[in-house]
Amino acid sequence: WDPYHNWMVAIVGTKQVVLFSPQQAPLLYARSGLERNTSAVDVGAPDEARFPRFREARGCHATLADGDALFIPKKWWHYCENAPSGCIAVNFWWL
Repeated sequence: WDPYHNWMVAIVGTKQVVLFSPQQAPLLYARSGLERNTSAVDVGAPDEARFPRFREARGCHATLADGDALFIPKKWWHYCENAPSGCIAVNFWWL
């Protein structure tokens, strides 16, 4: 998650995005210290033995393609994966 609101815009290519609300944080296994806003779970290939509660998490899935924009509210967890052909995207953060 980011401490600011975020607009993600796909310029060229395709990107898969999954958003999780802040209320789902206990299911996402946050790292500690400076990385507390990142999850220890590989959302693309979760290890259910290490992170059993992650299977309860319910994300909102989106696919961004050329010119698409996605608003990500501050403190919403997000996972992004570029298509194998690649993607160029730009993010804009604000308070």
